Amino acid sequence: MVPGVPGDTHLDRFEIHKRFRNRLERAPFVEHVQARPSPMRPTHLVATIDATSWFRADYRSDTASLEVEWRPRDGRDWFRIQYAEASADWSCGWHQDGTHEDVGPNHFQVDSADWDESRREPCAFDDSNPMAVLESCLQTLERRVPTLPE
Repeated sequence: MVPGVPGDTHLDRFEIHKRFRNRLERAPFVEHVQARPSPMRPTHLVATIDATSWFRADYRSDTASLEVEWRPRDGRDWFRIQYAEASADWSCGWHQDGTHEDVGPNHFQVDSADWDESRREPCAFDDSNPMAVLESCLQTLERRVPTLPE
């Protein structure tokens, strides 16, 4: 296991998604969290976000979604934490899935309908625990989303 690479906690998928759901449901900007395909067999969560509550009252979009998927694997977990606004043609998020290894084990990616290809940048997490990764992503989203997709 590479130090600092998320996925060395050995939690099962159900437990990880249950903890993520509990955390997201406590966030004041989250209106609803749905486990898909079901709460007993989650593969990912979709949170409905009140963007004006999270960012500011005059924010450009009223609603957004945050999709969180964590797949425990031997060696290194795969995950995707993806933010998208209902009225926008762009999205952003963190991916650790064995693709784009040239950028590093995990990366932050912004996609826009106006661009020919995605923009990726390497990222690192101080703590590899899934909950710590989620917290780091939420803090970064709060800071970066108002300036994206530029």
